[in-house]
Amino acid sequence: MLFVSHAFMLRSFLSFLLFITIISSVFSQEFSIKKQIEINPINNNVFYDYFEKFQCKNRTVVPLIPLYDTDFDTLFFLTIDSSNNVQWLQWKCEKDKDGDSDVCTKGVCLLNNEMLLMSQYYLYRVKQKGNKLKTVKRIKLPQKENFDFESIYQINGNSSNHILLVNTYNFSRSDTLHDVFRLAKYNFKKKKIEESLTLDVGKGIFLSHFSYQWVTTSNHNIAVAHPCKPEIYLFNNNLSSVDTIVVDYPEIYKTKNFLDSILTNNLILKNKYKTANLIKLLNEKKIVRFPKIEKIAFINEDLLFILIQPDISINSKNWSKNKLHFIYSISNQEFYETKGLLSNFNIINSSQPLMFANNCTVNLSDSVDSKNEYKYYATISKLSIDFQSKYMDAIDLQVLPPFSMLENNSSSNTVDYSNYSYIMVADYSACSHCKFDDKFKNVLVLHVFSDTDRHDKATKLFYIKKYEQMFNSVSVYFCTDSLLNFQNLKKNHIYKMECD
Repeated sequence: MLFVSHAFMLRSFLSFLLFITIISSVFSQEFSIKKQIEINPINNNVFYDYFEKFQCKNRTVVPLIPLYDTDFDTLFFLTIDSSNNVQWLQWKCEKDKDGDSDVCTKGVCLLNNEMLLMSQYYLYRVKQKGNKLKTVKRIKLPQKENFDFESIYQINGNSSNHILLVNTYNFSRSDTLHDVFRLAKYNFKKKKIEESLTLDVGKGIFLSHFSYQWVTTSNHNIAVAHPCKPEIYLFNNNLSSVDTIVVDYPEIYKTKNFLDSILTNNLILKNKYKTANLIKLLNEKKIVRFPKIEKIAFINEDLLFILIQPDISINSKNWSKNKLHFIYSISNQEFYETKGLLSNFNIINSSQPLMFANNCTVNLSDSVDSKNEYKYYATISKLSIDFQSKYMDAIDLQVLPPFSMLENNSSSNTVDYSNYSYIMVADYSACSHCKFDDKFKNVLVLHVFSDTDRHDKATKLFYIKKYEQMFNSVSVYFCTDSLLNFQNLKKNHIYKMECD
């Protein structure tokens, strides 16, 4: 885990000191199409709506809803596993309270080939048998006062009896000017809400009528983005606040100020049950071009992906293509690129939900061929993250202890610092997700123990193995932090060596 340094001044040393220049290595976050699969539809004459999806541990599930057919009794679910194998699953719809086919476009995965599918009023527990999904149980969604839910998310992994029910949509209520975000930890086995919270996001709630993705979960964390502030709120699975992540893009406040000015209280009251009028007004004012957080998604347990619509001129032709993306480390509590990177990768920028599995995301598209046959395509896109994305400071070798004072599993201390290309000063929080391969060659890791840390032979061996996983070529030495001056050094930071 490396810390971003914002100081890029060249440091002058006395002529007898070894010195280096600062490297400002470009942070490489690359999107690339890994594979594109042509999907044979169940029925060539049916057009499907496919702008929802949910994710199991090893596969992505895309519900497909007949777009122009209102008289159907079967829903299809397209699944794509981590080996890019495609399978169609079909579910015979249950009837809703009006006797119509109940439509489910949201869901989560459970153990033993089971899923929870969500409609407007019910959860359906279904089990996969071959290419069919069979309903095991129907669960009525909780009818708690002032709690409506339109999305479902997985928490605690798929082995838990708990799910997260979420509403980020503006429901018109008689007792309030506008709605708020609502989240609930729901035990579907006991049919009970165990924890709940609300977030008042002001008039930003009216942006919910557009295709944005403001909630994402991992096994241990829940992240919720504010519609018109550069803020993301982090919670644990008990809905207790963990942190507020502030994105370095304050221009988003322009959107908040705009919404507050144009959506006056009187205008909202006048159109309280005619929200379409307010959406029409926002569209006329080109609200889609205003800066905002459009999507957030956990890449893995530690890394959070953030996609931002930047502040773009109203006359710009590329406003929908050029987005900013940020990547935030939960464990480090830092961004890998504080100013964000420009992305024009349409698969990521599209209005489809963004979900990652093994650094890949799946999107669907369609086209008509020369024979006027409708075809569907699944595009598997890979996000490559280069963790050599940090700035490496100059180092004064005199702040490091003499080699003779370092500990190592070998008996030889005849080498010195100048024999290495890079030095990493690290402690117990060494990066568990970083894999540098051969990007850093000939590395010395100086592992620092506090005076109270256990540092026996077994502990040292544990860290040696850990650093050997991070680097292809590494030597590991140990010392206590009393030997180092941390006014001049940063823990978990890489320094580059270059002799004068």
